[in-house]
Amino acid sequence: MLLVSCGGPRVIKQPEPFKPEQILAELRSEHVDVFLDWIVVSGAAGSWAKNAVWDEYLLRVENHHHDAIVIMWVRAFDSKNTELRPSSEREVLVKESRQTAKRYKKDGVKVTAGAGSDGLLLTGSLAAASAPYMAMGAVSSGSTAAATGALAMIAVAPVLLVGGVVVTVNNNKVEKELKRRHSMLPRHLEPGQTGHLDLFFPLVPSPQRIDLNYRLDGVGHTVTVDFAGSLDGLHIEN
Repeated sequence: MLLVSCGGPRVIKQPEPFKPEQILAELRSEHVDVFLDWIVVSGAAGSWAKNAVWDEYLLRVENHHHDAIVIMWVRAFDSKNTELRPSSEREVLVKESRQTAKRYKKDGVKVTAGAGSDGLLLTGSLAAASAPYMAMGAVSSGSTAAATGALAMIAVAPVLLVGGVVVTVNNNKVEKELKRRHSMLPRHLEPGQTGHLDLFFPLVPSPQRIDLNYRLDGVGHTVTVDFAGSLDGLHIEN
């Protein structure tokens, strides 16, 4: 699965400054207005992690009711109508993105992080699909081959150790940044208040909609931001 290159996701030292200049989708309802300002995907505008295998949804919720509301949860739905939940855990995001890739692979569709992001009206070139993990080595027989292999392992061991340390450091930095950015729910909004939500989802191929649930006077309400096919092809390799 073409999800990440060798070494996995890592924080970009100096990401390009980015501010959404247009919304991707919106919903205006009786109590709240919901705006999807942007989806940050791998290798595109707003990206802060190289080889990211998740989607970062930037949402605004405006409470125009005369009472306070509490945003309880948000869900995203892909082209298979699979419900995907946000998480700030790197391992969870990577694992669930791989599971998504497997689901689509069964139908002969290849999922690649960042593919098809022209649907987000990005400018400039897109990041090329990353190469899959590759296992290097050979199986030999005989005492000479065994001895040669042993010497090779001794020589390679320090390199593997250093590589493992680098991956661990990168993972820790990514984990810290995910938790720093990710918005905690439930979220309380006073009348007239606007809440900005930064939520991380596993890859959502061809996202179709977002469901947002809130409570008002103890009663639950769910509203849907429908993308109406405008983001079809996101993360889908042609």
